[in-house]
Amino acid sequence: MLSVAIANGASDLLVFGDQVKLEPVFFGIHRTGGGLWQGPDEAVSFAGWGVKGYGEFGPWYLETELVLMRFFGLEGFPTSFMPEQGFSWSLHSTGEADEFDTDYADALIEYTKGGVKLFAGKFADSWGPGRHSLTVSNKPPSYPRAGFTWQIGERFNFTYFHGSLHSQLEDTDGTANSPTRYGEKKVYYPRYIAAQRLEVYLPRNFTLGISEAVVYGDRTIEMIYAIPIVNLWSAQHYLTDQDNTQISADLAWQPSERLRLYGVWMMDEWTPALSMKDDNRNWFGWQAGAEGQSLLRPGDNLNIEATWTDHRINRHRFPVNDFKTHGYYLGHWIGPHAKSLVLQYSVPVGPVHVVAGFSQAERGELSEDMINDQYKSGYEPPPHLDGVTEKWRQLELTVLANVWSKLWLEAGVASIQWDNWGYDPEDLPDDLADDTYTDISKLSFTVGFYYNFKLTGYRVSEFAGRNE
Repeated sequence: MLSVAIANGASDLLVFGDQVKLEPVFFGIHRTGGGLWQGPDEAVSFAGWGVKGYGEFGPWYLETELVLMRFFGLEGFPTSFMPEQGFSWSLHSTGEADEFDTDYADALIEYTKGGVKLFAGKFADSWGPGRHSLTVSNKPPSYPRAGFTWQIGERFNFTYFHGSLHSQLEDTDGTANSPTRYGEKKVYYPRYIAAQRLEVYLPRNFTLGISEAVVYGDRTIEMIYAIPIVNLWSAQHYLTDQDNTQISADLAWQPSERLRLYGVWMMDEWTPALSMKDDNRNWFGWQAGAEGQSLLRPGDNLNIEATWTDHRINRHRFPVNDFKTHGYYLGHWIGPHAKSLVLQYSVPVGPVHVVAGFSQAERGELSEDMINDQYKSGYEPPPHLDGVTEKWRQLELTVLANVWSKLWLEAGVASIQWDNWGYDPEDLPDDLADDTYTDISKLSFTVGFYYNFKLTGYRVSEFAGRNE
C-alpha cells in the first residue's frame, strides 16, 4: 500500500503503514555589517536549500538531511572564533572571489529496545549541561560515529561512541604513492575519537556527569578504544601513552522547576602523582552557568555562562592527536587559551520571541613553542591571556516569529566591538605589536527566513529546527 498525503505544509509518504516524511529545507540570512562572520563592516549573505527525510519503523528511527549552501560577500569561511557551527568544505563555483559554496549531509539511524538505544550516523552533538560544551560540542562540522545510550534503572545513563575525524594533516608519502589521472590527490592521516559519559541522577535534584574522551590517529582503529566502559585514560597507558585523553566532571542542580545551576571542570593530560605539585602537567578548563525559565513572565528564559580554558588543553605533542576535526576544536568554540561570557534573556511577546544578549570572548597565543615547552620539566606557564590578544564584545537584540508551520522570520541588530581583527593565535608574526591588527566598531543588522533550519549557534536554532 502506497499513499501520499499533505499535512502541515510537508509531504508525508506512507509505506506499508509506517510513516516516512520528506520535507524541504531552505533559509536566507543577510547581515549588513557581516555580524560575527567577519570583522570588516561589509555586508554578507548566506542562503541554502535542501531536503530532510525521517521515519519510524517499530523500534527503528531514521533521519537524513542534505543541504546546499552559498555565502555571498566572503572569500573564505567565517571566523571560527564564534559560536556558530563550522563547515568542512568549500568551492568557488561561481568564479567570484567573494562567493563560495558549501554543503552538509547528516544521517542518523537508531534502534531502541528497552533502555538501550543503538545509534550510527553522521551528526553533531553536545554533552553536559553547558550552553557550549567543553568536551563534546556541536561547534565543529558533523562527523561519523557509532555507539549507544543505556538507561540503567532510574539513576544512571551511560553513553558511548567511536567516531572518525578529519585531521587535515597531509600524508605526503600516501599522496606520492597514490596514482592520479588529473590533478592532485591528497591523503590525510586518519584521526579518531572514542568518548563515553555516565550521568548519575542524585537526590535533591542534583545530576552528576563524568565524561572521558581520547583522540588518536596515524593507525587503524584500536580495539581497546572500541570496547565500551573500559577506562580510556588507562587504556591509552596500555598503548604506551601515545594518545591524548581528556576527563571532565559536571554537576547540575535544579533547586526549582524554574532555575538550574551548573558547573563543569575539564582536565587534559592527568598525571596523578604530580597533581598537587606546581609542575603537575594537569591542564584545565572550567565553566559555570545558570538557566532560568519563567522568572519574570511565563515562557521567558535567562542564560548566563562563563568559560575559561588553559592554553595547554586540546593540543598534543603529536599533532595527529589534537582534539580537532576540519580545523575546529571538538570542545568549546573559544578553543584553548581563551575565555568567554554569555548573558542572554528571551521573552515571548505576543506572536514573537524577543531575545536580548551580551557576549564577549577573548583568546591568546597558541604557538608551537608553547606546545613544546609545556612538556618540559619545571615549565612555568605565562599568565593567562598575557600579551596581545583578540577580543570581541557584542550587544544584540533579535526578534523571531514563527509565521507558518516551520517557517521562521528574524530581524535583529548587533553592536560589535572587535579588537585585533585578523589575529591568528597559531601564526603570530615575530614583530607582533599592539597596532599589528585592526580594531573595528560596527553596527550590523540582520534579516532572515528559515524553514527546517538546524545549524547550531544561530539565534533561530534555539527556537526552531531541532527544538521543534
